[in-house]
Amino acid sequence: MRSAIAAMKEDHAQKDTRLNYTREWVESQSRGGLTFVNDRTYLFFYKLEEVVRSTLPTMTQHIKGIDLRVNAAKAALESRILLDKWTSIVAAHDMSERAALVLLQILIDYYIQIRLFSFTRNIVERVKIKDKSTTKKSKGLRGTMKAGGSSTPQ
Repeated sequence: MRSAIAAMKEDHAQKDTRLNYTREWVESQSRGGLTFVNDRTYLFFYKLEEVVRSTLPTMTQHIKGIDLRVNAAKAALESRILLDKWTSIVAAHDMSERAALVLLQILIDYYIQIRLFSFTRNIVERVKIKDKSTTKKSKGLRGTMKAGGSSTPQ
């Protein structure tokens, strides 16, 4: 009886990990067309997301004149943890160091490009919502004209 309880606790603790949760979620969402990645690759992209997200400005910061793509790529290539995760992926394959570095740069560039599309779309949506809320508070053209006392020729 005790070993069964201990096994259940161990199983529950194992399911609480991010990797298991993510794996189960992907399997539940898959209808047969998803590409599954191993744990090392998932952890690499998870860390890449953390690094890229940390370089993106918040909505309160001014972004005009900032090259977000260069900042994110520089931060990714300077992240020791991210490079260690990449090394663990490449070690499993017979790949030259130069080829591994080129592939890493390509992956980072594509990931940042996709991530910045999402970031930009989010900013545009927030601006639209903000503009919509400010236009609701203002009077329309007819209301403004009536309030001003101007008469229109009939």
